[in-house]
Amino acid sequence: IEEKVIVDFKFVKDYEFNYTLFTVILLVIMAVFAFVGFYQLKIYDDNILEIYADQQDDYVQLVLDQINMKKYYSDEEIIEDILNSLDVSGQKYWTLSKEESILFVKDVTETYRYKGFTTETYYISESAGKFLDSLNLNYVTHQLIVIDGDLYVASGAAFEYHGDIYRICLLTNRTVILDNNQFLSSKITLWIVLILMISGAAIASLSLVTGVFLQREKH
Repeated sequence: IEEKVIVDFKFVKDYEFNYTLFTVILLVIMAVFAFVGFYQLKIYDDNILEIYADQQDDYVQLVLDQINMKKYYSDEEIIEDILNSLDVSGQKYWTLSKEESILFVKDVTETYRYKGFTTETYYISESAGKFLDSLNLNYVTHQLIVIDGDLYVASGAAFEYHGDIYRICLLTNRTVILDNNQFLSSKITLWIVLILMISGAAIASLSLVTGVFLQREKH
């Protein structure tokens, strides 16, 4: 009888060990699933922004080529005939500066607000200022910058016109890009897959742990 009691005691201890170890392993697996899922979502957002930025660069280059074709345009004609003819919104708009002076921001109302001010007044954040200063002649580049506390995908270039250096930029709010219907639906699908994976792992964990607990109760 004594020997049987000893064997049963070891059996229970083994189950306690397996239960603890198994729970830890499953928690680690779930954590890995969650980390990989969130990381993939971040990569997805970054890739979408990069693709959009490349397309936006091409658009800026087309507008820049159009400006360079107008050999004798004044600043006002560039603004009226070219920039004002382009589709803009509160979350996607153009800026134009000449040397350190702002010539155009978004629309007539916003331009009047910044009339007579320098570019530092509008591109006030560190990221925005560095981006504007880094623009090269006739070469469009892009960067994620902060404007009024919001993140924008900025595409821009510097160009020489009538002996002066101008800088033209197209800014698009990051949220607008990622909330695009096509992009958003794909992201929602990824979220659903991630939630299902984590939920499946959690259910499997509970089922197996419950099975182990019932086996312990039997013995």
